[in-house]
Order: sequence, then C-alpha cells, then structure tokens
Amino acid sequence: MAELHLTIQLSEDHKATLENAAHVRGDEISRLVGELLELEAIRLQSVRARDRVPVKDLPDLITMRNRWAVLAAVDAALGLSPLTADYSQAQTHGWWYHDGGGNWAQVFLFSEGRAVLVGSDHEYSKTFLHGIDVLAGLPGRVPPIMQRTDNDTDFVGFAYMYDGTGTWRYRECGVPDGFDQLELPVTTIDALTAFVDEMVSGANEERVSHHPGQNAEVSSAAVARAAELGPDLDHQTLLDLLILDELDIDAGVEAARRFDEVVPVPDGAARLPYPIGLV
Repeated sequence: MAELHLTIQLSEDHKATLENAAHVRGDEISRLVGELLELEAIRLQSVRARDRVPVKDLPDLITMRNRWAVLAAVDAALGLSPLTADYSQAQTHGWWYHDGGGNWAQVFLFSEGRAVLVGSDHEYSKTFLHGIDVLAGLPGRVPPIMQRTDNDTDFVGFAYMYDGTGTWRYRECGVPDGFDQLELPVTTIDALTAFVDEMVSGANEERVSHHPGQNAEVSSAAVARAAELGPDLDHQTLLDLLILDELDIDAGVEAARRFDEVVPVPDGAARLPYPIGLV
C-alpha cells in the first residue's frame, strides 16, 4: 500500500512540474507575443509617418528634363548668354533655371534615378526667411552630400527629393517655400507654352521680326512636340516653335543637346562639384 501511495505521489509531483513548465512557457509566449505586437505597432507608425510625407505633383524626371531643355533652347536662340545666371541651361550634374528677377531653381542628379530639386523665390520663400534648413529634413534616400553642414544653403527656400520611381517628396515646414509662386515653366505644358510665348513676345517687341503671319501666338502643340524631343530638339522644330526669324537656332539646338550630356554626381563624392544656387 505504501508503495502504491509513493507511485501516486510521484505522479502528482510530475504533474505539478508539468503544469509549472506549461505556466512558464505560457508566460514566455505571452511576452513574445507582446513584443511582436509592440514591434508591429512601431512598424505601422513608421508606415503611417511615411505615408504622411508630403508629395509634390511634379513631372517625372525625364519629362522635366525634356521641358527644361526647351527652356534652354529658347533662351539660347534668343541670344541670352550662357555665362550669366539669367540663362536656363544644363550643368555638369543637373539643370539650372533663373527667371531674371532673382528667383531660381536647380536640379542635382544622383545614381539610381534620384534627384534633388532646390531653389528659391526671394519674395515668397518664407522658409529661408525663418532660418529653416529645408535640406536637413528632406525625406527619402537623400544623398548625404546634399546635407553637408558646409553647404551654403541659407538662401535655399525649397527642396524636393525625387526617389527614382516618379514621386517628389518634401519636408512640410509650416510656412510657404515659394515653389508655387516661382511658377517653374517645366511643371506643365501650359506653363512651358506661356513661358515661350512671353519670351517670343518680348523678343519681337525689341528686335525680332515675325515670319509672314505676324502676331501669331506660340502653339501649345509645337511646344509639346519640342518637349517630346528634349535634348534631340532639331532646327525645324525649334524654328516652328519660336515663329521668329533672326534667331540663333544653332545655339538653341546646341543648348538642348547639352542636356543629354548631364551625368549624376559621382557616388562617394566628398562634396558637390559646384555650389548650390550658382551657375
């Protein structure tokens, strides 16, 4: 009988041990589940934060490049000097635009199809007036070279990061950055047409005669054809676009062609090859 009692006692001890082990495993599982839930909550917060990053409705990089090439071609054909800032042009690693009134925009190209668009409107870019470094908080895979503390960025009013997939992102600063007021002509075909029309009208008033058919307006269809060609813009398309004679069409075509020679800033470069905001 004593032997039977001992056997029962051992079984109860074993049962207690098993129950205790199950309890421990249950606590461990609960802890692990809690940690996983916490990590998932953090991940969701990160996704929501990313989704809240403002996106700017701008053309993809190739479309923007082609339109920018048209700007440069028009400026060059009308005789604006590439040695001055008041001249839209290709740079070694990007593109430059100046409206002639102190407002500018500049693109730097980087590997993997990325780009950074910076610029300023001296009247409406409240960001730099408030001392906000728009490059420091720029979202996305921003090349560190753009955020060096020795870059002279005090006068940069806006900055947009192109991620290589068609999306332009920027930092929400709570004050106007001046981009919309700059009215960069490459944002839409209508904006580009308005720019060309204004340049042609101004040139005609000063010194240039029309083809037969005076006072003709610049055709948006002609602008669209030129923008499709971009760096491959040819003489006849540019002449059709400008509806003017007494132009330097060769210079215009050459200015557009230079956009095909632009290359990204080299990976690992210690600093930008030329300053932000300067030609």
